[in-house]
Amino acid sequence: IAVSTNGRSPALAKQLREHLENEYGPEYALWLNIISEYRRRIMIKEPDKDKRNRAYKKLLDSDILEKMRDIGIDDMEKIDKNIDMDKLIAEFAG
Repeated sequence: IAVSTNGRSPALAKQLREHLENEYGPEYALWLNIISEYRRRIMIKEPDKDKRNRAYKKLLDSDILEKMRDIGIDDMEKIDKNIDMDKLIAEFAG
């Protein structure tokens, strides 16, 4: 997430950035990795745009991010290495 005031108030941009950093923790970096890979693969596997959008929204609305928050940063890296993207696609796109 980028924050800019187009040079009009660097102090405000800094304040907003710090607020966002506190609000959105390290789990979002992993979440972004997961959803971007999911998106890349679902675009290859599913030709129908409406079905892709529904599957993507279903993933975004899932409780995966909450579960990642609950397990903590140390175990999050294990998720990234062990995630079965095909299984995830089958669950949310099926």
